[in-house]
Amino acid sequence: MKVTHQLGSGLSAVSGLEIRFDSEDNVFSSGKFGNPTTNKLFAGLAYEGIGTLTLGKQATNGDDVQLNDNAYAWGADNNLLISAEKSIKFRSVEWHGFSLGLDYVFGNANKKTSVKDNPLGNYEDKYAYQTSLFYSRALAQDLMLNLAAGYGVNKYDYESTRTAYTNITWRTAAQVVYGSMSFGAEYGKMISKEHDTKEKTIQTLLVSASYQVTEPSKVYVQWNNLKVKNHLAFGTEVDYLVVHNWKKSVDTLIVGADYKLHKNVLAYVEYAYEKAKATSDIYDYQVNPTVKVFSTNHQVKNNKLGVGLRVFF
Repeated sequence: MKVTHQLGSGLSAVSGLEIRFDSEDNVFSSGKFGNPTTNKLFAGLAYEGIGTLTLGKQATNGDDVQLNDNAYAWGADNNLLISAEKSIKFRSVEWHGFSLGLDYVFGNANKKTSVKDNPLGNYEDKYAYQTSLFYSRALAQDLMLNLAAGYGVNKYDYESTRTAYTNITWRTAAQVVYGSMSFGAEYGKMISKEHDTKEKTIQTLLVSASYQVTEPSKVYVQWNNLKVKNHLAFGTEVDYLVVHNWKKSVDTLIVGADYKLHKNVLAYVEYAYEKAKATSDIYDYQVNPTVKVFSTNHQVKNNKLGVGLRVFF
């Protein structure tokens, strides 16, 4: 629910509230809806010809960078920060097809420093900032080009204000819309650093196409690719065996269709074929830490079919 109130002289007050049912306590497997929770709650000001500034629990501009994810059940991950518990968000008006988005996310001021409160020693949000750029242009009659890009930095700490973990993310997206058809591709990357050491790299690739068969119904096909690489070695259940060069790749092909039963009710059916592969090198530090003992190669294939219903209040 969004509310706008005109204040005069081009200035208006805006606010928003979104309630969702949580998914805790295995509510999906139990057939229950879960408990209603506040998913978004924000307020701010909009100035004609400039843009909108809001504060609160809200989606970030990074959520809009993902242009081509048509899937409902097994869609692609947006590697940018897409929502925040406490953030300031600015979105400019469109100017010659361009618009700018800026986000600043506040961290958690109450650090869980004790073992009792934080037994796993998890990092907590320190702060994050993100910038996004959007461009839309009509190339010809019924032909539209949409471009988007985002860059963000997330900082995490533990016990003190010193930064212990950093995620650097960026994403680009392009989409062409011709009449009832759309085609698009996206690429994103995240680099994770523990202190000043690179720990992990994640890459995402998305290619999709959709066709609006009739006014209430759309069909779509989508391919998602996820690649994860650990740059640091880690131990195993056997003390002297150490894993190096751990890599994971997941390819997902999705085919689906939706149908709008009502302006606030949408039904969909979706099929996904998923192929995951993980590889690593094992070193025996008890014998010779520089000589590889053996390599691992695990593959898993899954076929998934889902039917769902979305109700928009």
